[in-house]
Amino acid sequence: MGFDAERDQGLCQLPAAHLFGSNTTYIGVRKGRFLRGFAYRFIELCSGELDQEIVRTGIEL
Repeated sequence: MGFDAERDQGLCQLPAAHLFGSNTTYIGVRKGRFLRGFAYRFIELCSGELDQEIVRTGIEL
């Protein structure tokens, strides 16, 4: 659920990480294939460590 402290002043945010286990998501991409910008953006949203250049380098190998 999205929470914006400025917009949602009547609500308070409680820590809940202890309620949920960690999850792993795998994204498969074929080597040598063209990816559109939205695909790179989706990958970046899933992992802050990956950016377009890193993904492009991995696809070209």
